[in-house]
Amino acid sequence: ICFLNINNYFDYLFLFIACVFFGSNYLPVKHYETGDGFFFQFIVCVAIWLSGFPVYWIRDFPPFYYLPFIGGIIWSTGNLCTVPVIKLLGIGLGSLFWNIFGIVSGWTIA
Repeated sequence: ICFLNINNYFDYLFLFIACVFFGSNYLPVKHYETGDGFFFQFIVCVAIWLSGFPVYWIRDFPPFYYLPFIGGIIWSTGNLCTVPVIKLLGIGLGSLFWNIFGIVSGWTIA
């Protein structure tokens, strides 16, 4: 395995970008009136689709797997609680509890 492959540099670059911007999509929830969360979740899902479909297209439409699809449905359903949690606890404490639950549930399932 060659660790100095040019593709690895792109991987690390995209990983860094994801780390920097992770969670920034919740800033409008704190500063603007977002309602009950359904419209916010719809906008998040549309944005994810608009960024994911070109990647899917560039990769020449690889096979579709249903298990990640079910995971996305569960994630999207849980993400409906984002607006009430951030309004109640704030971004920092809400993200802390959200990530603790994600880590514990991921460890439990694995």
